[in-house]
Amino acid sequence: NEVDCVGLLMAAHQEWGLLGREPLEILRLAAGLWFTERRSLIATLQLLLRAVVLDEDLEADFVADIREYLEGLFKNGLRERLTTLIKELNHEEPVDCGVCGAEPYVIDSRGALVGRSHVVQKECLSLCQCLVLSCLVVRTSSHEMKGLYSLLKDCSSGLNTTQEIVKLQIAYTLMFVILISLMSDALTGSQEMESLLATDVAFRQNFQQQVMENGAGELVAGVTSVICLTWAVFMMLTSTSGMSGLVSLSSTSAEHSSIRQCLDRAFGHNVFKFLVNQVLRTPAFQSDDDDMVFMYRAYLHKLLTSFLSQPLGWEKVKELRDLSMISFDSYYYESTYNSMDDDARDQQKVAQSQTEPFISLMDLVLAIYEQEPELTFDNDVLWNFVHFMSEEHTNYLTLVAFLNMICGLASNEEGARKVYQLLQSKTTRSVGWQTLFNSLNVYDQQFKQSLESTGALLPPFLEGDARALEAYLKVLRKVMENGNKIEKSQ
Repeated sequence: NEVDCVGLLMAAHQEWGLLGREPLEILRLAAGLWFTERRSLIATLQLLLRAVVLDEDLEADFVADIREYLEGLFKNGLRERLTTLIKELNHEEPVDCGVCGAEPYVIDSRGALVGRSHVVQKECLSLCQCLVLSCLVVRTSSHEMKGLYSLLKDCSSGLNTTQEIVKLQIAYTLMFVILISLMSDALTGSQEMESLLATDVAFRQNFQQQVMENGAGELVAGVTSVICLTWAVFMMLTSTSGMSGLVSLSSTSAEHSSIRQCLDRAFGHNVFKFLVNQVLRTPAFQSDDDDMVFMYRAYLHKLLTSFLSQPLGWEKVKELRDLSMISFDSYYYESTYNSMDDDARDQQKVAQSQTEPFISLMDLVLAIYEQEPELTFDNDVLWNFVHFMSEEHTNYLTLVAFLNMICGLASNEEGARKVYQLLQSKTTRSVGWQTLFNSLNVYDQQFKQSLESTGALLPPFLEGDARALEAYLKVLRKVMENGNKIEKSQ
């Protein structure tokens, strides 16, 4: 360490000229140079990973050489080293500034004084993005997965999601590391190349116990609920595809029980609401790297369609819809909330907790596909889900959520055509263009009659009717904006 320090001071002297400077300034210059060099190494690793995973313009032979080089690094423990480094940086004290008494500032390559904690956090984020990309180069082992899950909980605890943007980015990036690792491992499994994690029986048992453990804090509960959902989908995919062929009938029943436990845990924490409100619609996510954001949405799309394509997943959605419709029979609305007694308010909270996941699921579909409309192409699973969700709406809250969802799906010509055909179809009983135009005619007649009556006030416009009508009109506008010009003229 002493030799390294001397070498660093000599490099800082050559770079800046340390003669006549104060000791504190020398320390800041040397530390800044050290961080700059490490950041350059991390940026180089990122560049190589992006070349293999994201860059489609490079020659195939060149990419193959880079991939072979990276595979050698990760098979020799680089991913585990990155995981350890992130954990070490996250634990720096006091307040992310190093060991006790450490200098909280460094001087960067521009000569500007910057906070050491900010530099460390940006490094952590870059390292986390390297982990995301690495999952698509070399599959994650069971040992590495356990370490990643522990790191996720570690980096998510005690975090204020509304203020600490970079720390939130670190937390959800680690969440996507695990999500992408599990989904890519399950979806690439075949007879030629088995799922790496599915064949490890001990890992399946241990990881099930890990994801079912309670964590302290809202963000920890949120990210672990996402992992619970992902793990449930992973088990569905690997058990039904025959990759877990060693599993007996009795153990398959036990596995189904594990899947249901994970789904209940995820739905109980309303995993869909967490993903929408605490990840996808946050300034942290929206200001993140565009390529990484697209990858995150693409794998959420894979997670969602895999979940909906499995019998257990579809059964859970039906159960959720039925429970929501029953709960709405006793659902109290905001306008009467202040006049309720304590028992009535408790009943409303219970009803709301049962109905929210159903509405949040539609919000998640909107949040994914409105931003990435190309993912709706040839997506039969998604459109079958949309047809199913169009049925049996008994209240305006679920109806408005459904209309908002299909409004987002109509963001391109193909989506607009699908939505138009859905609302034009006579098979859907509770939604359709005819419902919109009939409602407009009814209110038009009522308004005319009120205006013709001397001194008469306009008729009451119920909140539910107003919100549903507004949502219908938004869908109509979106279909007209993005629909085929020839079809719109007919």
